[in-house]
Amino acid sequence: MNKEKSRVPGFMISAPGSGSGKTLISLVLLGLLRRKGLKVAPFKAGPDYIDPMYHKAVTGRSSYNLDTYLGGSSHTKAVYSKYSKGHDIALIEAAMGYYDGIGGNTTRASAYELASLLGVPVILVVSCRGTALTDSAVIRGLMAFRKDSNIAGFILNKCSWALYERIAPVMEEECGIPCLGYMPSDKRAEIGTRHLGLVQAGEVDDIIQRIDALCDIAMDTIDLDRIIDIVAKMPDLRKDINEEYTGEAVCECEDISASGKACGSYMPPDRDRISGQPLIAIARDRAFTFIYDELIDCLEERDAKCVFFSPIKDSALPEGTCGIYIPGGYPELYLKELSSNHSMLSSIRDAFGRKIALIAECGGYMYLSRGITDEEGHLYKMAGLFPEIHYRTGGLVRFGYASMKGECDSLLLKKGQELHIHSFHHYDIKAIDAVEDKGACMELTKAGRDISWREGHVGDFYYAGYPHLYLPGAEGALDRFLAAAERNSI
Repeated sequence: MNKEKSRVPGFMISAPGSGSGKTLISLVLLGLLRRKGLKVAPFKAGPDYIDPMYHKAVTGRSSYNLDTYLGGSSHTKAVYSKYSKGHDIALIEAAMGYYDGIGGNTTRASAYELASLLGVPVILVVSCRGTALTDSAVIRGLMAFRKDSNIAGFILNKCSWALYERIAPVMEEECGIPCLGYMPSDKRAEIGTRHLGLVQAGEVDDIIQRIDALCDIAMDTIDLDRIIDIVAKMPDLRKDINEEYTGEAVCECEDISASGKACGSYMPPDRDRISGQPLIAIARDRAFTFIYDELIDCLEERDAKCVFFSPIKDSALPEGTCGIYIPGGYPELYLKELSSNHSMLSSIRDAFGRKIALIAECGGYMYLSRGITDEEGHLYKMAGLFPEIHYRTGGLVRFGYASMKGECDSLLLKKGQELHIHSFHHYDIKAIDAVEDKGACMELTKAGRDISWREGHVGDFYYAGYPHLYLPGAEGALDRFLAAAERNSI
């Protein structure tokens, strides 16, 4: 690789749609790049927690999310610049179909928008299950749909050697871009799924052995040197990519909220109030795993001390806790363990009574509520800080990007300020519009659609709701959280 370039060469793995094999090919390429002795920086497009876990398992390095809706364009470029710096090459795994953006009818926040923003070449993963030459038409259509598609090559997935030998030369001629190899079907590539996507990397005992075995195959089927050559020769289209990373988003006129209004006036952070080293207790165990590594970095860069605790196993919050963060995850899989840990539940109730700063997202919000029911309807009591009982719906609820508007001044938002969020959960409460108030609710509007609802709870020292937050890209939210954390401690 040309290490004298002003920016680290990078590329994106995308596809015509979900299920094509983007994650598999991304993991294999990460493994192959490591075998070649290259220091690779992995990234994931969009609000995904699970795929970055697999990236980290393969590379030993944190994988960071690049989301032009949640973080804005300047923040996204700065994150890419910061976390690719010092590496030989960067790989970005895309989400959904290449042009699929907000509302399904725009390219806003799509993989295409991200690739264009960063100026990286795109390699398509095309599944040959049930198709052959038709895939050429698909690739040509994707290239022609936007003149600046950045599509530079393709890899055939679920393709036998016999089919590859016949079809690859024809597809190259038809599409005018190189076929960079193929990946045959292999049972070791089959990773289990559940209601929120793939099972987590830590739950697959032999994940490293599986990827190693697939890399052994790919050494003979994927032309890694040709991929590296394409990436290295990509024109440096974005001279402004190396922007300063601040760890927070700025209000940008092009970042329009779901309501069609500007994203809200930027509230200057209370940096002068963050003078100590507040201890932030972060729930992390089998039940609570949906944490952006960038969030930990941002907290520590603000001189906070991050300490992890387990609501399943630990008896109490860490001594000296100033702030609590309980992310999403799979609490529904550990209802008995969470409900029977009475000492931890009591510790959290005590912290809430002392007004310890608190953020709880989705699964964390469920854990702090009155209770959660299992699929048979049996109720497991939880912390009881909020009145809701959560039940399994059998499908995704209010799925997608949305904007959240503050109805009053609170921990994370000023009154009238908007924050971009992502919603994905299979649980709900029985009367979403008739929540018994314990603090003001939040108004949410689905991005790209005229659909609004109210949910959750906020106060001057707490936030609890289904929306998944991207706090590194939220305007001043982390600084307000840390300022509140300094006011009280256990």
